[in-house]
Amino acid sequence: MDVGKALPWILLVLVVIIAGAVVATQKPQEITVTQTKTVTQPLTTTQTVEKTATATVTETKTNTVTQTLTQTLTQTVTLGRPEEEVLGEVIRFALLTHQDNPNTPEVEGINVIPAYGCVGCHFGKESAPILAQWGFSGHGGYLLEIKENNLTAAITSSDAAGWVYYDFKASARAACQVCHTSTGFKNFADNPSAYNPANNTFYLIGQQKELLYCWACHKVPGLEAPTPELRNPGPTPFTYILPANQVTQLKPIIDSIGDKGASNLCLTCHSGRLTGVGIKLATNITTSFGTFNSHYAVAGGTLFGFIAYEYEGRTYSRQTIHATFTDSPCTACHMPNKSHTFEAVITNATGAITDITAYETTCKSCHGDKQALINLVNQKKIGYEESLKAIQKLLEEKYGIYWKPSYPYFYDAQNRTFTAWPNKDVLGAAFNLNMFLHEPGAYLHNPRYTKQVIYDTIDYLDDGQLNRSVLNTVSGAAADFLRGVR
Repeated sequence: MDVGKALPWILLVLVVIIAGAVVATQKPQEITVTQTKTVTQPLTTTQTVEKTATATVTETKTNTVTQTLTQTLTQTVTLGRPEEEVLGEVIRFALLTHQDNPNTPEVEGINVIPAYGCVGCHFGKESAPILAQWGFSGHGGYLLEIKENNLTAAITSSDAAGWVYYDFKASARAACQVCHTSTGFKNFADNPSAYNPANNTFYLIGQQKELLYCWACHKVPGLEAPTPELRNPGPTPFTYILPANQVTQLKPIIDSIGDKGASNLCLTCHSGRLTGVGIKLATNITTSFGTFNSHYAVAGGTLFGFIAYEYEGRTYSRQTIHATFTDSPCTACHMPNKSHTFEAVITNATGAITDITAYETTCKSCHGDKQALINLVNQKKIGYEESLKAIQKLLEEKYGIYWKPSYPYFYDAQNRTFTAWPNKDVLGAAFNLNMFLHEPGAYLHNPRYTKQVIYDTIDYLDDGQLNRSVLNTVSGAAADFLRGVR
C-alpha cells in the first residue's frame, strides 16, 4: 500500500469516528414545551331597560371580551440516537463523498490530494456552508445534488462533462488540463508564464478525475485565514489557441482589459479558446465546425467584447459598465457575500428569472427597483433567445446548415457533418450562433456588443449584404431586442 495515498483516508476515518462518537453519546432527554393560546370568545349579557312609562322591554346586547387560555403540553424529544446508527451514517456519508472509484469513468466522490489532506478544503466550521454551496455548483460537479437522493450515485458526463467527459489527466489531454483539472489550474494560476502541462503531476490512479477543488483557486496554507487567500495569475490570463499573427490582432484589445483582481482566476477558463479572428486567419475552411469552435464557456470574451466573429466595415463596442464598474466584475455578480454556488440569477421550472442573487450587493446601486429589473431582464432574455432562433432559421432556410446540440454542431439536411462553408462570413455566422447558444448570459454580460454581433449576423445572412435589413427580417421580441442597434 502507498502510505502517502492512504494517510489522508486514515486521518479522515479517525476524524469521522471521533466526531460521530461525540454526537452519538448524547443521552436521550425529555424537554417540556409550553404553548399559550389566546382565544377570543363572545359573551352574551341580558339587560332590562324601561323604554316608556307604561311598558318594559327586555333587550339583549352582545359584548365581546377576550379570555386567555394557557395550555401546557409536555413532549419527550430524543436528542441522542444509538451510537452505531449515527456513527454509521457519518462514516458512510464521508466515504461515499470522498472516494472516486478508479475502475469507472464516472466520479463517485472527491479525490483527496495527499499533499494537503483534509485542510485542502476543510478549514474550520466557517467552511461548512461554503463546501455545501460548492457541492451544488458546476465547479463541484453537482456532487451533493446527485448524492441527495442516492449516496451511491456518481457524476456522469451528462451531469458535468467538463470534469468527466475525458480522462483529462492523460497526456493526450495536456492542453485541457489548465481548465479541466485542479492540478493544472493551480499550476497555471501560480505562474502562467512558466506553465507547462508536462509538469502537471497527478496523484490520481486509474480513471479517477478531479473536480475544481478549493486548493485550485486558494492557497494552502491560507484557507484558514478570515479571507482565504487566492492564487493570482495576474492580468489577462487568457488561454487562447493563438497563431502568431492572431496575437497581433487581439493583443491591443486584451491588454486594455487590465487587472481584474479575483476575476483574473475566472477569466482564465471562462473566456473560450478561440475567437472569431481565427476564422478570418484560416487558410482552409472546408472542415467540420469543430475546427472553429469557440469552446463553450466564453463569458469573459463577451464581457470584454472581443470573442465574436466581427463583420468587416462595422464597429463594435468593447467593455461596458458591467465590465468596469468594479475591480472584479465576475465575482461581483456571481459570488455575492462570497457565495460558492456561482449563480447570478435564480430561475423557475420554465426558465424565467425569479431572483437576482447580487441585487443588494451589486445591482441596486444602478437599478433601484428590484422587481422592475427582474421584469426587464426576463424581457431581454426572451428577445435574445428569439434573435438566436432567427439566425438558426436563416442558416437552415437559405444555406442548408442545421445546428444541433451534438458536436461538431453543424450538419446538412442529411444529418452529415457540414463542411461546405460558402465563405468565411457564413462560417462566422455559425460561429456566433454556436457561441451564443453556449453563453446564455451574453445579453447581460455585454448587452451592446451582443446585440451588435447578432444584428450584423442576421443582416448578412438574410441577403448576403450588410444593408441594415434586420427589422424587415425579424419581428416580435427579436425585433424589440435589436431595434436601435445600428
